[in-house]
Amino acid sequence: MKRYILFPLLPFLLTLLLPFPADAQGLYIDSASSSRESLLRSPADPALSLTKRRLSIEVVDASATVTLSETFHNSSQSMLEGTYVFPLPPDAAATGVSLRINEKLVAGEMLDRDRARKIYTDIVRKERDPGLLEYVGLGLLRASVFPIAPESDVVVTLSFVSAVRQVDSLWHFSFPLTTRVGGEPEVVIDASIRSQRAIRNIFSPTHGIDVARISDHAARVTHEGRHREHRNFSLYYSLSNEEYGFSLLTHSTQERENFFMLMLSPRFDLDPGKVIPKDVVFVIDKSGSMEGEKWAQASAALKYCIRQLDGEDRFGILAFSTDTRLFKPSLVKADDRAKTRASAFVDRLEPKGGTDLHGALLQALGRLSRSNRLCMVALLTDGLPSVGVTDPDRIIRAVEKKNKMKSRIFNFGVGHDVNTFLLDSITRATRGATEYIDEGENIELKVSSYFSKISDPVLTDVALAFEGVETFDVYPRPMNDIFAGSSLVAVGRFEGSHVEKESAIVGKKGSMILTGRIGGEPVTFPFEAEFRGKGEADFLPTYWAMRKIGYLLNEIRLSGPSDEVEKEVISLARKYSLVTPYTSALVLEDEERLAQATDRQGRSQPADSVPGTGGSKPKASVPGTPSGPGTQSGTLSRRHRLARRGKPVTLPGRGTSTGGMGRKARRGGPSGACIPSPGPAATGKKSVKEAKNLDRLERFGNLPTGKPPGESSGKKEPQVVHLGTLSFLHVGDRLVDSRFTASMKDKLIRIQAFSDEYFALLDKGEEVKKILALGEKIIFLFDKKVYEIYSKSD
Repeated sequence: MKRYILFPLLPFLLTLLLPFPADAQGLYIDSASSSRESLLRSPADPALSLTKRRLSIEVVDASATVTLSETFHNSSQSMLEGTYVFPLPPDAAATGVSLRINEKLVAGEMLDRDRARKIYTDIVRKERDPGLLEYVGLGLLRASVFPIAPESDVVVTLSFVSAVRQVDSLWHFSFPLTTRVGGEPEVVIDASIRSQRAIRNIFSPTHGIDVARISDHAARVTHEGRHREHRNFSLYYSLSNEEYGFSLLTHSTQERENFFMLMLSPRFDLDPGKVIPKDVVFVIDKSGSMEGEKWAQASAALKYCIRQLDGEDRFGILAFSTDTRLFKPSLVKADDRAKTRASAFVDRLEPKGGTDLHGALLQALGRLSRSNRLCMVALLTDGLPSVGVTDPDRIIRAVEKKNKMKSRIFNFGVGHDVNTFLLDSITRATRGATEYIDEGENIELKVSSYFSKISDPVLTDVALAFEGVETFDVYPRPMNDIFAGSSLVAVGRFEGSHVEKESAIVGKKGSMILTGRIGGEPVTFPFEAEFRGKGEADFLPTYWAMRKIGYLLNEIRLSGPSDEVEKEVISLARKYSLVTPYTSALVLEDEERLAQATDRQGRSQPADSVPGTGGSKPKASVPGTPSGPGTQSGTLSRRHRLARRGKPVTLPGRGTSTGGMGRKARRGGPSGACIPSPGPAATGKKSVKEAKNLDRLERFGNLPTGKPPGESSGKKEPQVVHLGTLSFLHVGDRLVDSRFTASMKDKLIRIQAFSDEYFALLDKGEEVKKILALGEKIIFLFDKKVYEIYSKSD
């Protein structure tokens, strides 16, 4: 028996800046009907699942050749026949579109915008699928797919050529990857960029990407993992032949809050004379726990790093356990002879004994002397301090005191037995970084890959200053050193006096001054820039908030809880509806607030609900609590409420502490009380995961990295849907605009989904089209009005 199914819409919109959470679903087709456009019911056939997805992009100057290959599996015992549809962007070259089904070239029917609009709206009306609304106004490619045999796969491959458009000083490529077909596919994105001008500042606001710079004129961008929840792929890059490529994106909200993101990267093919020589001491843990495959990979990684050293560099090796072994008493020049002898020295080492981390770090720092070189310590360890000084606070204080050369310490923590509080505190104090290597990960690959990125420093002690425009809340703090092949990505806020002119906002011209050191010499690089309120980068407010929250949460994790810092996290999390491992409870509380405002049942009980009462206790107002639109006066996370009362609280990865007292209090600061040392509570799988997540949040925003192949990413539905600067929370069976309050309830304009009024609302602009595409039941604010879209069954 044949069953007919319209393949899931695979949306393609190169012309849009941002990823949209809207997605289309597979649709059944009446097998008895003479028309393939007679659509009966949805959702997508559960027998059809997406198992693999590969997006290949080849950008040459301003033209992109795109190939999307997807594998669908039919798990049923029935033969399926279907129709594959794909919305075409206005700048896609019709002559360059090809479609293959299981490697067989298929002729696709190209529909113009008017004919395509009728199909889109018919599907929306009949199948109750608002996910198609954002594609109204685009053309359509349609093709028949048959057969899809029982218990078999079908591979659909679509190729076309399209333009890459310019946004201010950046070039932007966007590709939708959303779908409602079930499954948790392996996702691979592989993009190559080539240009006659030098390529700079490659950045994705949507995905965690790895950038490999081949030359100034060629680069490769990759992303790999498993995803159940799909986010459309967006990629920015700039072109510049200057020594430092500078790019600026700005955005202004309706409330006239102004945000900016600047990106700065040096030339890849730098004059070798402009690379700062470095002194490096490699510190490797040879305790008994490193024995076996772990040691084999670690020693191979160390030998790789030594081979990567430049001839002008100097290095030393310190292997430690209960005692230490030195390669040479002092640093040696990294010539071929020294590298060969160092490799032989590593081969003679044997892992055994305890872990004297305190002694090893102090010895390493003592071997670095004052010079115009960048001093670095690269530490690899898999365990807790067990010999000598073992208290984390004492080790941190000793390192800070000993580090007179302002050396950068880069830590590699192997496995889950490391103390994340100790390692991260050390790197935070020395402007370094910590890279965590999970159990089973390839140590050699991870260490060698990271060390390659920090091999060629070109500017240290980096700082930014601005003239002609007032900026504030700029992150990261402090600014990172700049290495060849890397970029500095900073976000912040700015004040501006804007004048509206023909729907545009004209901003202030100013300048950004980059300062730093090349060797021991201070240098200054000025860049002219226009800080405009106008901007299409509406991801910036949320992206800025993510990075600020990441910074604040790391402050709490490493320095202890603080009322002021926690209140700021709460305020930001509420305003931008951000879910983090620390603030998810805030979103649940906001769900309850919106549930009360809409008389709908939220997905969770109020934070202070009393079992058995069927209600909740009144919440006591706490001085200083954020209030107003988007907040509920007196509502705080449990951890914050306990901190206000002076109760012990459990900090993720750190054990029990007292609210409001951080490391300063433990050192005899003004708080006076004593907080127990983190100890073993800062170790374990959960602690390592939290450290990695917060580091990624602080440095890159909350970008989805996917799960390694073979590992499930879980089935939990996201609680928040972001659409540019807007956010929507799940309340019962609907999405509610986070700006909605109880006072707006009487002003609701109720419109039934898929009615004539509904489609009339669709024509009010692109913003409302994107909002309606989020779902069938939704409350939202638009054009100073409040709308509720409800279903016929409500």
